Amino acid sequence: MKHWKSVVKPDCKYFGEQDFRSPSDTITVTIARHSEEEVQNEKGKSLKGVLYFRENIKPLILNVTNGKTIAKIYGKDADGWVGKRISLYYDPTVKVGKEVVGGTRVKAPVQSDAANPVCLDCEGPIEPASGMNPEQLAAYTSKKYGRSLCAKCATKAAAENQNKGEDAL
Repeated sequence: MKHWKSVVKPDCKYFGEQDFRSPSDTITVTIARHSEEEVQNEKGKSLKGVLYFRENIKPLILNVTNGKTIAKIYGKDADGWVGKRISLYYDPTVKVGKEVVGGTRVKAPVQSDAANPVCLDCEGPIEPASGMNPEQLAAYTSKKYGRSLCAKCATKAAAENQNKGEDAL
């Protein structure tokens, strides 16, 4: 199915309803990073939060509703979201003002998709280490090194940062 918005806005650089293969499609992705970017819309330019994913899909402009949903799942620290998985789905009831326009929503991935977080250096699963479960280790290394790392890659990152006096775990 080719969504009409992909014809009207074929060069849209952000993820939207036109990127779902069907209205019932759900896409599970891994958050690679977040940033603030100046985004153009009908009303002009404004600074918005944007999520980038490890998978080969467009980044998602993060609205308040989706941000609150991710915060309920993984906590309020957005840096701790890196390496975490979420599912994107189309919700036809999304409103902008009073108008029902439909839009992308996020939810927790189904349990089978919620496997251990992924190391952003070696792309392997993050396993328990140093008395931390995988989620705690991912959050710790994300805060310390700016990305979710397994214990082995955290040790390598610590060696690279040794000039700064940092340690592994």
